[in-house]
Amino acid sequence: MITKVNKMQKTIIIIFIFIVHFSSCQAQNSAKKYEKIIIINDNKSSKQEIISIYQEIIKCNPKVIVLNFNFIHKGKQQDSLLNIFFEENPNILIPSHNLSDNEEYIVRQSKHFNYSGMESIGNYYAFDKDTIYRKFYPLSKARPDSLATEEEIYPTFAIAITLLYDKTQTIKFLDKHVHNMPIKIKYWGNEEQFYIYNKKDILSGNYPKDMLKDKIVMIGYLDPQGSTLHKTDSKKYPKMHFVTIDANIIRQILEDK
Repeated sequence: MITKVNKMQKTIIIIFIFIVHFSSCQAQNSAKKYEKIIIINDNKSSKQEIISIYQEIIKCNPKVIVLNFNFIHKGKQQDSLLNIFFEENPNILIPSHNLSDNEEYIVRQSKHFNYSGMESIGNYYAFDKDTIYRKFYPLSKARPDSLATEEEIYPTFAIAITLLYDKTQTIKFLDKHVHNMPIKIKYWGNEEQFYIYNKKDILSGNYPKDMLKDKIVMIGYLDPQGSTLHKTDSKKYPKMHFVTIDANIIRQILEDK
């Protein structure tokens, strides 16, 4: 009888240890951050503040800097200052149609420039009537300017970002998926999977500068009131901030095997 009890106790102990170990592994995996992408939470700074943020970030030598929201067009003088600044920093990817006269971009309102010479289109999502973020197009067509009569093929914004970060991997991704567009978005996780720093931390220098070196740094807004949340088809993450959706697509491209 004692032997049976001892065996049962041992079995219970083994099961308990297994459960604790499994739970610990799950917690570690869920807490693990994706280190290739850093998000700066910024509630739409002024243009001068944006320049100040970039000047601070650039000191850390990130590989790509991404602005994940559009400026409001406020005139040639302010916009020309931004143009000069961004032209001097070729690893910046930024919406361009608000940096010049609006009339120039009537045909391609979602067009983006990267100042290393590559152009891209804003991430084109394949929506049904319910506007749920399920799929995206890696490539899209647009007329290069208002006088053009024929469309040209451009990478969408996420592809433009990953081309700057890892061109070889991005080409492999395109070769594999370009014939099956649109591509289903793989949702790895919500904002908890990324290291996120606030604008105030960046401007005050109160952040680990080594974390940004050789990374993709995305500047976007995660509104605590929920205005930047969008519906996804993920049961685990049914709503997600727009910058986080883009970050998941970037991770999908970089981690595709």
